[in-house]
Amino acid sequence: MFNQYREASYFWDIVGPVSLLFFAIFLILSVHAVKKKSILLLLISVIVTGIVSYITLWSIGRYLFVIMILQFIALGYITYKKFIN
Repeated sequence: MFNQYREASYFWDIVGPVSLLFFAIFLILSVHAVKKKSILLLLISVIVTGIVSYITLWSIGRYLFVIMILQFIALGYITYKKFIN
C-alpha cells in the first residue's frame, strides 16, 4: 500500500523540477518575444507557462499563474498594437 505512494513521489520529484526548467526557458523566450513583438512565440510561451502552472499548482503554481497572466496581457497588447493600429 505505501509502495504506491513512494513511486508517485519519485514521479513528482522528476516532473516538478523539469516543468520548472521548461517554465524558466519559456519565460526567457517570452521576454524575447515581447522585444521582437512575436505573437506566435508569446502565445506558445503563455500556453506552456499555463501548463506548468497547472502541474505545479500544489506548490508554487499559484504564483506562476501571475506570470502567465502578465504574459497574456502582453500578448493582448502586442496583438492590439499590431492589428488595430
